[in-house]
Amino acid sequence: MDKYTYSALQTIADGGNALLNPTRYNCGCGAVSQTETGVIRLAGVCGNQKTQYHIMFDANVAISAGGTVGPITVSLLLDGVPLPASSAIVTPAAASEFWHVSLNDLIDVCFGDSVTIGIRNDSGTPIDMQNAILKV
Repeated sequence: MDKYTYSALQTIADGGNALLNPTRYNCGCGAVSQTETGVIRLAGVCGNQKTQYHIMFDANVAISAGGTVGPITVSLLLDGVPLPASSAIVTPAAASEFWHVSLNDLIDVCFGDSVTIGIRNDSGTPIDMQNAILKV
């Protein structure tokens, strides 16, 4: 299992990806990421017909200070497209009020293929995120 984290406070523009740093590179079956891009490539490897990845994401989110209060939507992306069943929505009462979001999904990758995943702010306004962790 690979782990990607970003514990510092980050402000994510609407439509922007959460930054994530790898804490360990998997040299066999697994995922590969570039530091602080938030984009992770999953490969269909290990000689199977398909490789199945369990994606788990957790973070604390808030509307950025001075922003308009409304729902915060954070989505898991597959090749740049949000997965409809893998979005988290919270509605804080005020800007800078942090809430916890969590996403889980299974992604299959055929042998020899690869896909990319990421976490995107789909809120329509900038958000703050802290203590982000994604496990693959």
